[in-house]
Amino acid sequence: MVANAKRRVFLVLALLLVAAVVLWHLAISASPRTVSKPRITTKPTAVEPESREKSKIDDATPATQKASNPTTLNGYTSVLDSSRPLQMNCVTCSLVSSSGRILDQSKGDEIDGADCVIRMNAAPVKGYEIDVGRRTTLRVLSQFSVPYALNRAQNLIDEKLEYFAAWGAEQHLGDNTPKGKAMIETAKKIPDIGFYRVTPKYYWYQDEIFQKATGKPRQQSGTWLSTGWFTFDVIKLACKRTKVYGKVYGMIPEDFCLDPNAPKAFYHYWERSAGDECSYYKGMENRHSGAHRFMTEKAIFAQWAITHNITFHSPEWDPRKHTEAHHNF
Repeated sequence: MVANAKRRVFLVLALLLVAAVVLWHLAISASPRTVSKPRITTKPTAVEPESREKSKIDDATPATQKASNPTTLNGYTSVLDSSRPLQMNCVTCSLVSSSGRILDQSKGDEIDGADCVIRMNAAPVKGYEIDVGRRTTLRVLSQFSVPYALNRAQNLIDEKLEYFAAWGAEQHLGDNTPKGKAMIETAKKIPDIGFYRVTPKYYWYQDEIFQKATGKPRQQSGTWLSTGWFTFDVIKLACKRTKVYGKVYGMIPEDFCLDPNAPKAFYHYWERSAGDECSYYKGMENRHSGAHRFMTEKAIFAQWAITHNITFHSPEWDPRKHTEAHHNF
């Protein structure tokens, strides 16, 4: 009987102990706790001058180098996403001119051997592969050539085009314009080709470059910039070394067109309607307005060629012999 009494006492004590423990835990969890947060001190990081400049990059900045090596051309943005700039990864480039002088040179394989092959406007590849190559990395097109190229989109696919870059005023290439809508529609149908257009800011920035190079506002000179101008602007930014095949917009000796025995060539290698290049050059140089000053651009291209490793082939032309600008306004 005494043993039973001891067991009961022991059981009661054990129950009281368990109850005390439970009550203690409940009291702890219900009471407010003060958590001491670690003290964080942030030391201001000095921004290098170069970093400050890079933070200011906008669509008027010609190009910026990425860590993975592609060049970002901020002046051209996707027609599907204006926040996405054109990016190209080129070391060597072939720029194929539209001149008839590129024919019968058999440079097609050499042209295709470059990292990037660049063509202008709607210059065709099919039927001319031996002389102009088979593939195209980038096409730079004026607003006037856009409809022609889009209506022949299969040609762009066949030449394995990667980038389609249009230049022109916003009122001709904006989202709500016929040409802008056509580019957007085609970009959706052919996702393997990137469709880009020059930003308004960068388009007008070219006038600043022209004035800086010539000392005269473009509008006062009675001229308009060419597709060759915009294409040279791209290659001097995106390419480390560029070979230009065929004559580009007046890349001929000063006295060439004065020689009656000089071999003639069509202004465009694929069409005769534009006439021979010398007649076209002379006609443009003699117009007072709405013209294209080939020789003026030639002088500027010569300067760019020397500073940006650009050489001219088929036929050869040495830009070092033409480094003084001859303003033919």
